[in-house]
Amino acid sequence: MSADSLVTAAKPKLASRSEDAVVTVLTTWLIGGLFLDGYAHVHILDTETEDFFTLWHGILYASFLAICGWLTLVAYRRASPSPIRNWLPAGYQASAIGVVVFGIGGIGDGIWHTIYGVEIGIDALLSPTHLLLFFGISLLLWTPVRSASYRRDQRALLPVIAAGLTSALLIFFTSYLVTLTNPWLAQQRFDPATAENWAAVTVLLGSVVVQVVVLAGPLLMVSQRWRLPVGSATVLWTGAILLEVLAFGSDSVGVAAAFIGGLTFDFGYRFAPAH
Repeated sequence: MSADSLVTAAKPKLASRSEDAVVTVLTTWLIGGLFLDGYAHVHILDTETEDFFTLWHGILYASFLAICGWLTLVAYRRASPSPIRNWLPAGYQASAIGVVVFGIGGIGDGIWHTIYGVEIGIDALLSPTHLLLFFGISLLLWTPVRSASYRRDQRALLPVIAAGLTSALLIFFTSYLVTLTNPWLAQQRFDPATAENWAAVTVLLGSVVVQVVVLAGPLLMVSQRWRLPVGSATVLWTGAILLEVLAFGSDSVGVAAAFIGGLTFDFGYRFAPAH
């Protein structure tokens, strides 16, 4: 093998922006299916009689199969005599791990539902199989960010959308701690004389920290490499909280609060020094 061939083989394969865009569309479908399934758990399903095989799970897992098919096609386009693990472009290897983790979680979820039935409340969010699904989805959602970083792409749109989808996922799995949709948390009062409501106020303080990290964290991570488009926080935060309200019937005042918070963040960001 010539020196030039060795250099070419050593260079990481990169995904195109259009390939990342397809991943973004499919992961948007995935998050939509997740919230639709959450809506069904709260408003439609009879937890006494329903099993794993529902329309809502079908929509969710259909998006997963579409992602599997697309990643397979992306790898096939780069097929070579090298090991199969090298066929995927840079940034997509973690996505393949996400597919495996999600697949294991999905199979386990079917077994779990068959044995224990359909969970309700926090149990539905924090069951072992659902936590596996959460981890797998997280790796899939961040694909455009990793790929664009390797490609040194200057356009921020796809990474910003990925950050918004990640915040929506985190909101979904921490919904019991989101003060924007649980205003009763903010209504708790601590009496230092009797220590009444000590636990509730402690949960309130912790939930505020969680909420800030969940909403701002992914966007701030993206902002380390890209300049955020105008209105990013306003659109993404409002959208994430709106999905939460629609899925779980939470207090709609949180949508307005997320909108105001996003505007405040975007206004401050516009005047922050460029990096």
